[in-house]
Amino acid sequence: MNAVTFNNVEHIYNEKSPFEIKSLNGVDLQIKKGEIFFICGNTGSGKSTLIKLINRLLIAKTGSIKVLEFDMNTIKKPFELRKKVGMIFQYPDNQIFETRVKKELIYGPEKFGMSKREALVKIKESCVLAGLDYEGFKNRNPFELSGGEKRKVAICSILAYDPEIIIFDEPTAGLDNSSILSLKKMFFKLKEKGKTIIAVSHNIDFISECCDKICLLSGGKVIFSGDFVDTMMRFTNKELEVFGVEKPFIYRLLEKIKFKDKDDFKEKIKNIENLFNV
Repeated sequence: MNAVTFNNVEHIYNEKSPFEIKSLNGVDLQIKKGEIFFICGNTGSGKSTLIKLINRLLIAKTGSIKVLEFDMNTIKKPFELRKKVGMIFQYPDNQIFETRVKKELIYGPEKFGMSKREALVKIKESCVLAGLDYEGFKNRNPFELSGGEKRKVAICSILAYDPEIIIFDEPTAGLDNSSILSLKKMFFKLKEKGKTIIAVSHNIDFISECCDKICLLSGGKVIFSGDFVDTMMRFTNKELEVFGVEKPFIYRLLEKIKFKDKDDFKEKIKNIENLFNV
């Protein structure tokens, strides 16, 4: 079953003005429930527009969008939608607004109808997932935290109200290797809980280790959508540069090696990973 379906979606900024820009053009896309789904593309490809349409921060010009049980063409009030679809911005300062971490974390759960007792349980669960020490941070001002700590607060503030779909915009930006490893573990734990994860990213190594499916955008169009291995087989490293990514080392190495089919390709990847103990 699909969590998100786009059918022939078009979006235009500054329509009927000298600054008109068509950001999406005839987009068809399906994201299944429970997937870890990555979106890649260069600046101006339509990535940000696409994820904002999923959370109805923007409205499509034409076409249809369905998110879970919500038809975005007929929905009048997006409150119930946003209860089920959470978005974590690339820059935490654009998301955080309270003066204490505990107030930031409880805002969403209470806004969406949780009791304080239930909210506190969810907040502590989200802090464990994101690696944030709730007791140590709850009385601190989030604007005085480091960039990585702010990122964790922003993640926890969304996870705390338990949405079904979680959207991440450049989740690895500014993170060190240890934090990226923790983020990867969190993605898998969320997947185990049945959550659908949608992420915009250029970190191809992170994508290769996490994703179920990947979508390549260029000029407001979906050029390809499929599993990671299919994507690596279909495109050369030079072709992927159009989307702001490059193949991981192992896949670049395999471009020089002949393989029979997809299964043979996967087997060679496994052998190389074992050789280098990746």
